[in-house]
Amino acid sequence: MNTHRRLNSKRRRRFRDRKFVLYREFRYFGMKLARSGLIHSKVGNMSARIGHRIFISKTRSMLEDLAYSDIVAVDDLGPSRNDVRASSDLPMHRAIYHETKNKAVIHVHSPYAVAESLLTTDECIISDDVEMKVVLSRIPLMDTPGESGLPIEEYGAELGKYRALIIRGHGTYAVGSSLDQAYFIAHCVEHACKIHYLCRIRS
Repeated sequence: MNTHRRLNSKRRRRFRDRKFVLYREFRYFGMKLARSGLIHSKVGNMSARIGHRIFISKTRSMLEDLAYSDIVAVDDLGPSRNDVRASSDLPMHRAIYHETKNKAVIHVHSPYAVAESLLTTDECIISDDVEMKVVLSRIPLMDTPGESGLPIEEYGAELGKYRALIIRGHGTYAVGSSLDQAYFIAHCVEHACKIHYLCRIRS
């Protein structure tokens, strides 16, 4: 019995230590997202996968000022008891992790990406910036699951082929092997969309 208790105690300590490290990362990138203008108020979410757990920002949390309690741990396959506390975008995050090998997801409602998704009827955005083409040659544009009728797994599978996608009127999903990489991709998407938009209004 004592051995069992010691093992459980060690597991709880490891979990707390891991969550604290992740919290510091979440808080750091949440502030960077806000300073970069990619998020505002309580809009947007992020997650990281470790093993069979997904650590995700809590529903209606403010990414630029996250508290430790704003990070929720759920099972990667679900459902789990913490689902109700997690971001309402949890099903999309689960689908992405199920369909890809990515370890981090950032979702933002950045202004130029949302604007371009509403202004164009194209199925993707092709970057006009030479450097951005190296990072993101193609950014798929998709309707919301409710409008497209596609299963949510299709969106996850798309992010197995591309590093980001934009859902019309809903914003960008950027993925990576870390939150740092996902942040970089989200920033690149917004930059590409800004250039696309500015070229459009000048033509």
